[in-house]
Amino acid sequence: MVEDRKIRVSIIIPMYCAQKYVDSILDCFVNQTIKDIEILCVVDVSKDNTLDCVEEYAKKFTDSSILARA
Repeated sequence: MVEDRKIRVSIIIPMYCAQKYVDSILDCFVNQTIKDIEILCVVDVSKDNTLDCVEEYAKKFTDSSILARA
């Protein structure tokens, strides 16, 4: 993961019971033309596996220009 690069856009996404939608939600932001972004997903006491889905999604970008943290 590249930690010392400049982030141009920070996106904060609150999520609650969004397990079914994590991939489509995050794909919308990842597929934008601006690549110097960070996406912060805030998962608060979700009753499904939303956090697990976000963590799995973030693993796809460990070596890319997108900064992903779960």
